[in-house]
Amino acid sequence: MWAPYLNVIRKKAKNALNILDRFHIMKTFNETIDTIRREEAKQLSLHSKEHILTHSRGPLLKNKETMTENQAVKLKDLLRDNLRVMEGYLMRKDFQRFWHFRYIGWAEKFLDAWIKWTMYSKLEPKKKVAKTLRNHKHKGLILNCFRRRREGF
Repeated sequence: MWAPYLNVIRKKAKNALNILDRFHIMKTFNETIDTIRREEAKQLSLHSKEHILTHSRGPLLKNKETMTENQAVKLKDLLRDNLRVMEGYLMRKDFQRFWHFRYIGWAEKFLDAWIKWTMYSKLEPKKKVAKTLRNHKHKGLILNCFRRRREGF
């Protein structure tokens, strides 16, 4: 997703289909969640409530399938406390649906709606993710994984 890297690929392998893979896109989501978590922990520390987010990084960044029992309990507690970081967590969880579309048209409609919805957020890190995805969509890169599937690469 790094522009200089994409430029080198474009120059050196003109016929290559550049695919933004799931790992790097979801890494961007995780970095966003962690940024929101750190900002919120600072705010909570002003009220001596930073303990609420203690040991929360793992549960927020892992998939449910790989969570320990303690992490699952911590995640439930975080949901109950209605923290801003949970908005980021739910944003990532909602976006996971993108990867399950079979047809590029439906994936594109979902992506457009998801970006539009996310831009209404009051959390700047979430908007940053939406802008990044929108930018890569306009360059045609984010939907290449669906083109690859369709063309049988």
